[in-house]
Amino acid sequence: MNLIASLDIVQELRNEISQFKEILAKDRKAWEELHRGLIEAIKTKELDLQLAEDTTRKIALVEFDANGEKQLSGGVRIRIKSSLYYDQHTAMEWCEKNMPVAFERIWSKKTFEEYAKKHELSFVKVEQIPEATLPREIVIGEEQR
Repeated sequence: MNLIASLDIVQELRNEISQFKEILAKDRKAWEELHRGLIEAIKTKELDLQLAEDTTRKIALVEFDANGEKQLSGGVRIRIKSSLYYDQHTAMEWCEKNMPVAFERIWSKKTFEEYAKKHELSFVKVEQIPEATLPREIVIGEEQR
């Protein structure tokens, strides 16, 4: 096979793929028009679900604040995330002197932050933020109702 023959094959395949994509786009548009009501219902329910999950997370955080329990009803859990606040220039200077592993080739923010979460550094403020997580499968026993 020579270059021209190979290019002919490439062009033919590109044309076929383009035709298939056009057919698919037309079929997809027809399918979406046929199922427009269902698609809109799904979008509406997804928005409703997002609002319900957000509300549930807020209620879970209120319960956590009230009783300190991290394992709540229906498999809802509270996890505590750490947020770090610091001046990046100060952190880089500190790492250069005290933590060269964070500077192998470029400064590693991840390496520094893992260290800073475990060790108290005067220039780093660590904030613990509770976050509610919902299970995929919600199981609520009769005693919890």
